[in-house]
Amino acid sequence: MSTLVSSPTALAAITRRARQCGLAAIDTEFVWTRTYYPVLGIIQIGLPDGEVHLIDAPALTDTAPLAELLAAPDVVKILHDASGDLIILQRLCGVQPRGVFDARLAAGFCGLGATLSLVKLLQALLGIELAKTESRTDWLARPLTPAQVEYATDDVRHMPEMYACLKARLHEYGNAAWAGEEMGVYDDPGLYTATAPRDAYRDVKGMGRLTSRQLNLLRELTAWREQRARDKDRPRGRILRDDQLIDLALRPPASLDAMRQGWWGRVREYRRDAEALWACVAAAEQVPPEQWPRLPRNPLPSKVLKDRADAVLALVRQHAEARGIDPTLVAPRRHASSLVLAAARGRINGHPLLQGWRGELLSAALQPLLASWPAVADTPALFDVGGADSLEGDTVGTDVAG
Repeated sequence: MSTLVSSPTALAAITRRARQCGLAAIDTEFVWTRTYYPVLGIIQIGLPDGEVHLIDAPALTDTAPLAELLAAPDVVKILHDASGDLIILQRLCGVQPRGVFDARLAAGFCGLGATLSLVKLLQALLGIELAKTESRTDWLARPLTPAQVEYATDDVRHMPEMYACLKARLHEYGNAAWAGEEMGVYDDPGLYTATAPRDAYRDVKGMGRLTSRQLNLLRELTAWREQRARDKDRPRGRILRDDQLIDLALRPPASLDAMRQGWWGRVREYRRDAEALWACVAAAEQVPPEQWPRLPRNPLPSKVLKDRADAVLALVRQHAEARGIDPTLVAPRRHASSLVLAAARGRINGHPLLQGWRGELLSAALQPLLASWPAVADTPALFDVGGADSLEGDTVGTDVAG
C-alpha cells in the first residue's frame, strides 16, 4: 500500500530500506506553469518488494535521508527519462545523484527504441497497461485524490521488474557496457549547473539570423532576462518572449525616451522595464567588436553539407541498428553536421562521434568516408553558439545545417 510521507523519521526509514535493498525506483511529480523553477509536489520511491511510498515534498523539513540515498553510488536508482527528475532532486537535496539507471536510455540500447514513454515501455516489456489520466493534475493540492495516488504509485511500482528485464536484454544484445557509459552523463556535474546568464542567448529562437553586432545586444538583453526570471522565479516568457528579444536586438531604440514613448512604449513589457532594457542597450555599445559573439561560418555549400550529413547518418543507422541501438542515441543530425564540418576543416581528432562507445561502433566505418572528402581552407577560431545540447568542439546551429 502506498503511504504519503512527510516526517523525517519515516523518510529515513524508507531510504534506509532502499539502501539495504541496493535498488530504488524514483519518480517526481511537479507543477511548472508560473515559475522559473518546477515546484515539486510528490517524490515516489518504489522498492523491489512492490512497496511504494509517496513523499510529500512541500512538507519535508529534512531532506538529508533522501540526499544520502541519491548520492549513494552502490544503490541503483531507476528512473525513466532521468535528467528532468534528477535536476529537480539535485536542487532540492544539494547533492549530485550517483548510481543512476535510466530506463529510457537502456531501452534504446536493446532494440526497443529510445523514445518510448514509460507506459509503452511497461507494455512492451511486461505486458502491463497503465492509465495515464492524471498527468496534468495539480500535484500541490492536498489531500491527494485516489486517482492521483494510483497514478503516482503506478509510475514506480513496476520499475524494479522492468529494470531486471532491461538488464537481461542489454546483456543479450551485448550493449550493457555501452549503455552504462552513456548513463555516465548523469555523473557529470555540468548537467546540474545552471547556464550562465550571459550564455543564455545561445538558446533564443531565431538568433541564427542576427549579425554579430545584434548578437552582442541579444546577449546583454538575454542575460538580463535570465537573471530577472531567476530572481523573480517567473518563466522567461513572462519577463520577455524570445521574439521580443529578437525585435529589440534587430531594432534597438535610440534613447531611453524613445524606449518609453516610441514604438517600443506600446509594448507593456518594454514600458515596464524600459530603464533596465536601455541599460542593456548602453552596455552592449561598450563592448568592442572583437568581443562580439559570432555564429560559426559554414565552409561548405548548404547542399554539400546536407548530402555529407546524410551519408554519415546512413552509416550511423546501418551500424546502430545492427547492434539494436536507436540511431538517434548515436548521432542526431546536428551532430552529424558537426562532424562533417570538423572533417572539412581537417579537425576531426577528438570529435565525440569518434570517441568512447560511439567511436567503437562507428570509427572504422566513418574514417574512410571522412577521408574521401577533401578539406577546405581553414576558418578562423569561432565563438561556439551551438547551445546547451551541442557536442564539444566545432558546432553548427540549425540555421546553418539546414
